[in-house]
Amino acid sequence: MARRSILLHYHIFKNAGSTIVSILRKNFSDSFQTIDEPSEHGCISAEAIIKHLTRHRHRHLKALSSHHFTDPRPDEQADLRFVDICFLRHPLDRLQSMYSYYRSIPDQIDKSLAAKRMTLPDFLLWMLEVEPYNTMNSQTAFMATGGKYFFPPSSSAFEAACRRVEDVRFLGVVDRFDESLMAARFFLRPMFPNLDFTYSPVNVSGDYQMSLTEKLEKMKDLCGGAFFDRLRKVNEIDEKLWMHATEEVTRRFQFVPDSQRTLGS
Repeated sequence: MARRSILLHYHIFKNAGSTIVSILRKNFSDSFQTIDEPSEHGCISAEAIIKHLTRHRHRHLKALSSHHFTDPRPDEQADLRFVDICFLRHPLDRLQSMYSYYRSIPDQIDKSLAAKRMTLPDFLLWMLEVEPYNTMNSQTAFMATGGKYFFPPSSSAFEAACRRVEDVRFLGVVDRFDESLMAARFFLRPMFPNLDFTYSPVNVSGDYQMSLTEKLEKMKDLCGGAFFDRLRKVNEIDEKLWMHATEEVTRRFQFVPDSQRTLGS
């Protein structure tokens, strides 16, 4: 039996996941599916992924996306092989995007109501208190421990997260989105020869066309230097992880033939 290649999108909240979902839906249509647990803290293990894909009614699926996939990536099976997708983001840019998102949605949940009535610094101060797992080095926790967060990630967690970053088969960073897609398209072509990575940004804030430097400067002005520095300090490991992911995406991108010319076209 020929092995079925499956794309698995590990959707970290506010890391360009909606745009990735739109790309997967465009390419795979009914062969793409999003699967999430009812609880915000739900988990979908590698074993559960395999069980889902081997059900008779799901044998047509070629791509899945979930906020709740947990590491490790499923081992290859006799009839299944997996390509994981994961994008990382500068942690402070992610926090600012989170605030914009909660202000924009109509849902009357606590975070949406808080964002609508609070300034950015007040909202982030509140989030540090009520959701430290979502505001302090959360990407490191996701990559190193599958999202389990009992205390701020340590240097050993950072090392584990770096190893996981290097192992992701379709790795991306949000501020190098196009380079990430081009590198993935090049290396995944043998398995997915017809992938179309053209896209329109989905679920983005009004400042998405600003450079990362400009967005961070804007955030510093809004938060004030002292609080901005505090946010940076409590996300120091996440920022190092984002830098490591950026270096890895850059390394992969350099293997793409005519990469700079193609990027500029």
